[in-house]
Amino acid sequence: MAGDVIYVRIPQDAALSGEYTIAENGKLYFPVLESADLGSINVMGCQDMTTGETRGCTVREVQSMIQAKLANIYVDSSVTVELVSYTVRASYNVSIYGQVQSPSAYRYQEGMKLLDAFVLGGMIMDKADLKHVRILRDDMTISLDVTGILNGADMSNNMELKPGDYIIVPTSEPQEKIKILVLGQVDHVGSFYLPEGATVLDAFAAAGGAKGRAGMGKAYLIRVVDSRPTAVPVDFKALINRLDIAQNRVLMMNDILFIPESGGVNLNEVISNLSMFNLLSNTYDSAVQ
Repeated sequence: MAGDVIYVRIPQDAALSGEYTIAENGKLYFPVLESADLGSINVMGCQDMTTGETRGCTVREVQSMIQAKLANIYVDSSVTVELVSYTVRASYNVSIYGQVQSPSAYRYQEGMKLLDAFVLGGMIMDKADLKHVRILRDDMTISLDVTGILNGADMSNNMELKPGDYIIVPTSEPQEKIKILVLGQVDHVGSFYLPEGATVLDAFAAAGGAKGRAGMGKAYLIRVVDSRPTAVPVDFKALINRLDIAQNRVLMMNDILFIPESGGVNLNEVISNLSMFNLLSNTYDSAVQ
């Protein structure tokens, strides 16, 4: 995929041997192919023989394609291709965050299961709530008890993962909790008590994820600062799809997370309605007591 680096060894032309990076358009370019007008190699255009769907090519498939191209130039077109490094893109990985030793995004592998993600995430922290692990997938939230998976007693919840899955391992029995309100296009609108240090992604998961025509890229975190309501944009698309962790803002007591419809929203009208129903005044009063 784009950004991956491969090493191509061409015995017939040592000058062409070396590392090559897959371009953003998913193509591999060789100077000799361009000069001979043989075109580039599309490493994202291979076909799955089982499903018929287009997918990224394997190293062996890339090697065969290069060899076929070079056969038009050299008598001996033997070539060797090796993967040097790969990039981690949200659409090709799974992410595990929360109470694990190494929270991060990891490269998705075919047939990968939930236990594999926990192995990659490393040691589980003492405060982990293993009975309420959540998987964010597209517009839905899957809640699972993974205790049996991790102790080997019950593997029934060891579900197969999909590229882009986002796993949250929450904190159990926090000493302090914060109350937040989630409004808009979510499955469960209302108030939630979350552990201190929780983020907008935790609130989103607690509300059951998006529903309908949710404007995931145009959400807002609304809080009262110095007696005045402020609205900070939150781009869930950037957070989940591009791993823009800066969007995963830490919540404060009585924050309001608002996810509008995809058609847009009049933010001033939203804040006016919140004030009309005393939600903002209650937020401020509770926060300063």
